[in-house]
Amino acid sequence: MTSFSAVNTGSRMDQSPPRTVEPTVRQGKISSWQARCIQGYIASNLQGTIRLADLAGVAQLGLPKFKREFKKYFGLTPYQYVIRKRVERAQNLMVISDEPLRDISAECGFSDQFHFSNAFCAVVGQRPGAWRRWMSAQIRASATSN
Repeated sequence: MTSFSAVNTGSRMDQSPPRTVEPTVRQGKISSWQARCIQGYIASNLQGTIRLADLAGVAQLGLPKFKREFKKYFGLTPYQYVIRKRVERAQNLMVISDEPLRDISAECGFSDQFHFSNAFCAVVGQRPGAWRRWMSAQIRASATSN
């Protein structure tokens, strides 16, 4: 699935290209199979509650070691990683559908639209509605130039 994750880094949205928000993967004591299991579990459970204890269980590690090694491997805390994945999912849904933001926020596991909007802004650098309008304009411009 193509990720439409972007951050507006310039003062004018129409002049600055988006940059990706994927974290850098670093080697830690989490093995590649554990990382794949963790990523799969998170992707499958974005709509619901994702508990640290469940992630540690998926990785077959104790909780303290899991938290430490997760950050070493992914470069983010488990909470930050899950929020990024939820925001990426929301971005994809905003591009492919006209669903209201409140429905998209619920579908991505955010407790309410306020939490979604704050998390989205922290990751992307724009409010969800502004990003959706910007992305729609980018898609329309791309379609007309082809």
